[in-house]
Amino acid sequence: MSQSAIHAPDVNRETIQAAFDNALDMLGRHDGATQTLRSIAVEEPDLFFAAAMECLQAEPASTGERNRNLHLLDVPEFLHQLVSPARLSREELLEFFRQLMLRNPLLDVTLARLLPGRYEDLHGLDSAVAVGLMDVLDAISPGPRLTMMIGHLTQNADPRIASKAALLISRRLHSRDWTEAQLASRDPRVRANVVEALWGERTALAVTTFRGCLDNENNRVVGNALVGLHLVGESGLGPRIQLLLEDRRAAFRLTGLWVIEKTQDPRYAPWLEAAGTDEDQGVRQAALKALEGFPASQPPPSQDPELESH
Repeated sequence: MSQSAIHAPDVNRETIQAAFDNALDMLGRHDGATQTLRSIAVEEPDLFFAAAMECLQAEPASTGERNRNLHLLDVPEFLHQLVSPARLSREELLEFFRQLMLRNPLLDVTLARLLPGRYEDLHGLDSAVAVGLMDVLDAISPGPRLTMMIGHLTQNADPRIASKAALLISRRLHSRDWTEAQLASRDPRVRANVVEALWGERTALAVTTFRGCLDNENNRVVGNALVGLHLVGESGLGPRIQLLLEDRRAAFRLTGLWVIEKTQDPRYAPWLEAAGTDEDQGVRQAALKALEGFPASQPPPSQDPELESH
């Protein structure tokens, strides 16, 4: 079916649905089936999305039907819609793929193969879709079985893809060599995501990494390191947070506020209040936002030894 046929005046919902069903039945047996589906996805995105979701959410009658329906994930235009917040919330998207994983335990491998390859990008997914897919994989893929498949993406030219791949792999590959190699990346997003991936870990590797990143030149890396140390129960972080809040750079002051918000430690509330008069409008707004719902302050900084200024 040509794209012009889709525009014909007499084409209605039933005709498009019939074309969709026919193309789906022909997937893998006719070269034009995928292109027909792509044409429908471009020209009638709402109808295509509804039809595709119905197929994927229905209980397949056979393994062959299940595998055929999963080929809908090969349609880039559908994937773009699927990971778009305009279609599904993140929670809805993850639940959708978790249900598919129950039917096909190797779905994560199928999705990983859609990502840019080591030497070529066969599916031509744009960055937003690739990052969205990796977010899904991070949530649904068990263990480290994808690390070899997507390890090359940490060197991808697109920093969003590289940093997301670093986060996914670092959460599964607790290797000192790997961590140190990623922390040497020129991309601060990769470094920040590697630190974030260690949140909740109480291993020597995690704690050493957090401490070693406190003097990093990037504010996100420092902020993630402070949150990591907070999560392992390390004390004496107040002076480090205060250094961020007193930094001449607004981005660092914003990170200091973000760290306080993540800790939800009421002792830091006076610092949020003080930041409400910052010279930078963005910092002032962030401070006021962080104060909403923040626990009532307990001893102000001057009364708590951990929070004393240097």
